[in-house]
Amino acid sequence: MLLRLFQFAGHQGYLKINPVAVTLEKSESKKVRQRHTWEGYTKILEASPDWLNRAMRIGLYSLQRRGDVVLLNRNINKVDLDAGTITILQHKTRNYKNPVYIEIEMGEPLHKAVEDCIRSAIPCPYLIHRRPYRMTTKTRQAKAHPFAVTPGYLTREFSELRDRVGAYAEMAPAERPTYHELRAFGSFLYEQACYSREYIMALSGHAKESTLESYIKDHAGMAPKRVCAGLTSGQMPG
Repeated sequence: MLLRLFQFAGHQGYLKINPVAVTLEKSESKKVRQRHTWEGYTKILEASPDWLNRAMRIGLYSLQRRGDVVLLNRNINKVDLDAGTITILQHKTRNYKNPVYIEIEMGEPLHKAVEDCIRSAIPCPYLIHRRPYRMTTKTRQAKAHPFAVTPGYLTREFSELRDRVGAYAEMAPAERPTYHELRAFGSFLYEQACYSREYIMALSGHAKESTLESYIKDHAGMAPKRVCAGLTSGQMPG
């Protein structure tokens, strides 16, 4: 009733903003997806086909967005396996005043995932690729390469496999973490391994620590961070 009343007031020019609509919008946009656990992640990873296995590992260890992961191209991203580096210009930031353009020095897990992509027998410059079961003209036109993977397909296949193997079955379907949540999970794992916030922000491309905090905070109850309570009586005053 209130929503319609304020809508009418807006149409008549009495209000510029509908306070009820704004409240509803904020309520509906509240995040409901839960966070990944190592147990859930590995359960999906071990059951995944090669292409999805590689996409999961690259997403977790590089902290890059889904859209950037599927766009990784050995000819464009300057993949140097000998030097152990890969360059990434984050697609979302390309039109920013200061776009995020980074050269990642790959640790062993990320290096192995990228190497597995390059060593694949499927001829495709995109690191994340697969040979489709069937190819239509519409499908071919929607992709940069016949064997490339689209962001939507990556998300859909991940979620379907997650449910098929029973990962996070105790959660309601809308709460189960998707491929996107690997970015937050990876950030949490880096922090638990004692990497600094500055390091994680540089890798993920987050401009604000508050954004990174929102990615990490919900994982806090999953695993304790080791600290030391080493104060001795000899260090007490008096």
